[in-house]
Formats: sequence, C-alpha cells, structure tokens
Amino acid sequence: MAREEKTADRITLRDLIEAGLIRAPLKVEKTYRGKKLTATIEADGTIAFLGKSYTSPSTAGGVARAHVLGGHPRATNGWDFWTFTDKGGQRSPIKTIRERYVQSRKSALPS
Repeated sequence: MAREEKTADRITLRDLIEAGLIRAPLKVEKTYRGKKLTATIEADGTIAFLGKSYTSPSTAGGVARAHVLGGHPRATNGWDFWTFTDKGGQRSPIKTIRERYVQSRKSALPS
C-alpha cells in the first residue's frame, strides 16, 4: 500500500526535523509591534517560548502576540509569523522550510 503524502497543513516541525531540513535547536524570531520575540524549535518538534513548549508554531505565535498585546492567545499563522536565519544570513518565515519539504516529497513520487 502506498504511503499517503501529507498536505502542507498536516506537516509538523517534527516532520521537518526528521527530514533533516531543520537542525534543532533552531532559534526563530519575530519583531512584533516593536518587540523582539524569540523562540526555539526543539529536537522533539515542539517550539519553546518563554519557558513553555507548544506543539505548533501557530500556537506559539498566538501566545507570543498575546504576550505583546495582552489578553488571550490570538489566531496566528505561526508558519508565517516565525522567521529563521538561513546559512546565507537571509531571514525567512519557517513556511519556506515546509515548502521545501513539500517540493522534495513531490519530486520523490513516481511519475
């Protein structure tokens, strides 16, 4: 039976770590409303922010925004929110790593 390919919205940080596209721990950042926020993608696929671990970048991003704005966590696309610095020194959203993963899976499919 063929293995079912994951759609982009089902891909996890752990998938990217296991594929070798993220080398944990990986520092991710966001400057939001003038405040620099820093989190870490951990080897287990969680994202740590302010001493707590979250299972998705979106949850961590929502908590980070609430930290700045006050109140409850806000709906946030963490894949766009958090950025990393690549080997060339370019800052990019972590969604670019997920996009590389999707492309690598497509190219691995038999024609």
